Amino acid sequence: THDLAILRKLTNSLDNALLHVFPLDTPENRHLFKLLRKAYVDARYKPSYKITQSELDILIQGVDKLLTIGRKI
Repeated sequence: THDLAILRKLTNSLDNALLHVFPLDTPENRHLFKLLRKAYVDARYKPSYKITQSELDILIQGVDKLLTIGRKI
């Protein structure tokens, strides 16, 4: 699957650190995760997809953390 929400659920049992990469504890964090989920398809095929530079910067930091944790696991 390419659905990050499903992948997030599937990886919870591997390492709790993964849960903290993209937390869903605030409306802002949920919004950012939704942008990331939608980016996989929408950013390529839907001209209506929008993301601000600051949102992108935050998500880039999260992806970097995810890579570090993924390599460790």
